[in-house]
Amino acid sequence: MGVNKHVVMLSGGIGSWAAGKRVVERHGVQDVTLLFTDVMMEDRDLYRFLIEGACTLFGQSPPIQVLQWWQSVPEFHEDAEAFQRALEVLRADMAEILPPLTWIADGRDPWQVFIDERFLGGTRGDPCSKILKRKMADRWLAENMNPANTIVHVGIDWSESHRYTRLRDRRAETGWRYEAPMCDAPYMWKPDMLRWLKEEGIRPPRLYDLGFTHNNCGGFCVKAGIGHFANLLRTLPERYAFHETKESEIREVVGWRQTILRDRVGGTTKPLSLRDLRLRIENGGQIDLFDLGGCGCFVGSEELDTAAA
Repeated sequence: MGVNKHVVMLSGGIGSWAAGKRVVERHGVQDVTLLFTDVMMEDRDLYRFLIEGACTLFGQSPPIQVLQWWQSVPEFHEDAEAFQRALEVLRADMAEILPPLTWIADGRDPWQVFIDERFLGGTRGDPCSKILKRKMADRWLAENMNPANTIVHVGIDWSESHRYTRLRDRRAETGWRYEAPMCDAPYMWKPDMLRWLKEEGIRPPRLYDLGFTHNNCGGFCVKAGIGHFANLLRTLPERYAFHETKESEIREVVGWRQTILRDRVGGTTKPLSLRDLRLRIENGGQIDLFDLGGCGCFVGSEELDTAAA
């Protein structure tokens, strides 16, 4: 049986959009599905970009009225319940407007997963992306696609081809074929992809303009480093305060030794809470601004750990 189905793992970042663009250019739109697994707490502008980018890939005009309504919805950190209720409406609307955009969700956000798992995500483990991203996508693929005639495309680019190689080989063991179009020539850096996006008439996600290296989880990511969270505190202090409070609340449940961040000052690794990081910054303490970490929901912790070694 020949390969004739293509699933693009659409994350809301520029890399996955560019991968989707290449897939459509190579294979057309007839047998392409865009699969978005929603963690229910993305930056509001990610959903705008997701919709505009997906519509453009399929030659459709973005639904202006839907996007205008969405702009009136409060951000997740302002009113999480209202935000998630509105997301359900937005997802249902897009299922009718653009059926090739398959938008799935567990229904929980990362903080709810941490509570349920009694484990606070960090560099040592990521139950949020494991449950809300990888398991959701794997289940959908198993229920809806045939590995014998399906290629799954991810947004990893050539600068991180080692991550793609491990992902490809591990998925091959289970019978699935994975490809990373942005690992192919012509090779593009992220600024090149952003220019490509603008040429298509789409405004880039705002988190990139705020200095974030990825556009996921509203600038919050348990795999990110101290420098990343310092940028979150500087650019979106209300959002930082929300996550600082959530971390304090969950540590009362899972234990105070669990924190998202790790402090390596002095050569000894020890827990570092978001509260302590904020206080250190406010008091002029030294931090590693180059410790950015990185989002990699679809490659998993094992691949990330190996890549960072």
